[in-house]
Amino acid sequence: VLSLLPPFKGKSVLELGAGIGRFTGELAKEAGQVLALDFIESVIKKNESVNGHFKNVKFKCADVTSPDLKITPGSVDLIFSNWLLMYLADNEVENLAKKMVDWLKIGG
Repeated sequence: VLSLLPPFKGKSVLELGAGIGRFTGELAKEAGQVLALDFIESVIKKNESVNGHFKNVKFKCADVTSPDLKITPGSVDLIFSNWLLMYLADNEVENLAKKMVDWLKIGG
């Protein structure tokens, strides 16, 4: 899956539905910074225990569908997610897609 991504060396990456960190560490090896986000606290804590040694990764427990989720507009070069969208309702996917466009930097 990661081989399909555009180059992201030194870039800011937002990982939605990061889970236990299957991809977090691999993203961290290339990215300038990674924000790993998942809505299950125990799962994001497991991710942090596995990948916390990467100084360029921040971990956040949050629901991507929540209107309270605050990510600075234009702050992300790449958004990565594996499996997340299949768990969301159609309207949630639509709303999230709008947010993701807002979060991305120009050219992201």
